[in-house]
Amino acid sequence: MAETASFARKSSGLIRAWSPWDAFVYNFFAPCLPAAYGLFYMLYPTVFSGGNPFLSAVMVTILALFLMLTYMSLAVTLPRDAGDYVFQSRVLHPAIGYSVPFVQMFIMQMFWIGPVAGMLTSQVFLAPGLFTWGVYSGSKGLIDLAAFLSSTWGIFLGAIIYIVWESVICIVGMKWYALAQKVCFVLTVINIVMIFYVIAGTTRQGFISAYDSFALQYAGMSNAYQQTIAGAAGNPIEPIFNNTYLTFTGMTVASWGIFFTQLSATTCLGEIRKSESIRVQLISMVLSLVVFSVPFLLLIPTLYNMLGYEFSAAIGFVQGTAYYPFPIVPYFNFFIHILIGNNAALQALFLITWNGWWWAAYINGMLQASRISVVYSLDRVLPEWMGKVNERFHTPHWGILMGALLALIYTVAWVIFPWFSELTWATIFCSMILFFFSSLAAILLPYRRKDLYEMSPISKYKIGGAPFIVVVGLITFIMSAWMIYAFAVTPALGTQSTVSLTYIIGMYILAVIIFYAMKAYRKKQGIDISTIYQYIPPE
Repeated sequence: MAETASFARKSSGLIRAWSPWDAFVYNFFAPCLPAAYGLFYMLYPTVFSGGNPFLSAVMVTILALFLMLTYMSLAVTLPRDAGDYVFQSRVLHPAIGYSVPFVQMFIMQMFWIGPVAGMLTSQVFLAPGLFTWGVYSGSKGLIDLAAFLSSTWGIFLGAIIYIVWESVICIVGMKWYALAQKVCFVLTVINIVMIFYVIAGTTRQGFISAYDSFALQYAGMSNAYQQTIAGAAGNPIEPIFNNTYLTFTGMTVASWGIFFTQLSATTCLGEIRKSESIRVQLISMVLSLVVFSVPFLLLIPTLYNMLGYEFSAAIGFVQGTAYYPFPIVPYFNFFIHILIGNNAALQALFLITWNGWWWAAYINGMLQASRISVVYSLDRVLPEWMGKVNERFHTPHWGILMGALLALIYTVAWVIFPWFSELTWATIFCSMILFFFSSLAAILLPYRRKDLYEMSPISKYKIGGAPFIVVVGLITFIMSAWMIYAFAVTPALGTQSTVSLTYIIGMYILAVIIFYAMKAYRKKQGIDISTIYQYIPPE
């Protein structure tokens, strides 16, 4: 048929191995609550002091609902892998659809599944528990191991371990991936119960006593809690939440957790059964938003109440000084471990269940990058071998191995070049650009691609006479524009640095150059790839 003649293959080679509930669990794990909340609780008081952290998170949650509804509408209309690429290239322009997801999935995503994954593996998910257990048990070996994991080479080792893990689990297929998710989901439910049980049973004075006792046992430091606050004197650590502007710009930090939660499965829509169904997408996206947001939002007031807002803010200022005597990052799991006390069984249970979050979380980044390589190759804008699918496992093994190589290169660069860490927040900034263009595609879909829209189940729904997808898309578009602005005007988020700006702009230019170079190359072969974008990719 003419509509399939220009594609590299008549079929992607992928299969619909996932149920809607597999997609739900996948989306639930995507942002990794401990990492997302830990970053939020540490960064918000130091960068957005005066803003209201709970209100920022609630507003992000509400706006995230519209983001989910926007992506749900696009997903049921264009139910194929590499969601953002398909949405933007088929509705806006092929060059936009190619370059914006290319930068996010191939360039920025590698940063997270490489060096950032290493940092989180070692510093957040292993070191705090091992260190606390070592101090309570008097094990110098555990303390030294935790200190090593918190070092640069410990982070490098963590990255290597995680790259191998995510590569293997992505190569062996979606059924094994789903099984790993289910096991980890059970562990995380236990972990959530443990976290809130400990918090509910601990007063602020109880935490102060436990923290002071632990610091005295390890470092001989008296009144460590008050010394932490005193060490941050002169910095804005008071619990004053009256700055509306900072509350709105503070949404940027909360967005890392909540916005990334429900969108990941749009990169593997072609592997979810009945992904063209609104009901399936409601389960996959909206329900996962609700289930994830409840513990995220509850943690903000309960943890701040137990720790004290001034202490939580001060920790960010005194880390690395004599006022914080521990060799590990003060993520909130460290404080839970302290409160568990000298109980080896409970320490081990919390450490194992805490890691349940992690080992099912960032492997989604490798999956996303590999799926976009499949669809790019089908559209002939990447070499066909990068999208080749293994007949046994039905996975794009070459795309996965290429992702592993890029993640390794990023990890080495992170170790060698200290400035490379400045790109951390630039990756999230580029995600907001991705949402911006996909929401624009949602707004224009009924008008630019009326043929696709009228066949979509979402076309039956209106709000005040206007297409549902246009209304939710417009709200998401405005929200994304605000988030881009908020990131751009907040120096602490790194987007104003010369390194970040040069890198971001350079990557988008590179992506556009690659697209037009591939287009010219295919034209020499007698293939006009412009015609491909009139149709959605084959399953």
